[in-house]
Amino acid sequence: MHGGPTSLLLKAAAAVNIGLPSVAGLGLAQPATTALLQPAEIKGVCAETRSSPISAETAVRRGFLDRYCAALKADPDGFALGQYDATMMALDAVAHEAVDAAAVTRALYNANYNG
Repeated sequence: MHGGPTSLLLKAAAAVNIGLPSVAGLGLAQPATTALLQPAEIKGVCAETRSSPISAETAVRRGFLDRYCAALKADPDGFALGQYDATMMALDAVAHEAVDAAAVTRALYNANYNG
């Protein structure tokens, strides 16, 4: 589920003290979603996650984080990082002479991208 529905479901489960383990999707791992919940409402909930752009453990990731924060005045989440990397990969394919959709698809299929 996405962030909003995930938070509503977890709030409802916590309100009735359902007491069952919960597994959530990527939406719960986003700062905007966890901000909707109290710590008690996510106690014992496990969620899948993806790259953490706010960790910025490389120079490339620090550059992305700095540019994103400067432009949007907010921290990026994993979805923003995925979209950024996808855009950069497509632009790189075009820069290397992928001139139509089929060529971009081939370039992306064969790409080794370290975002």
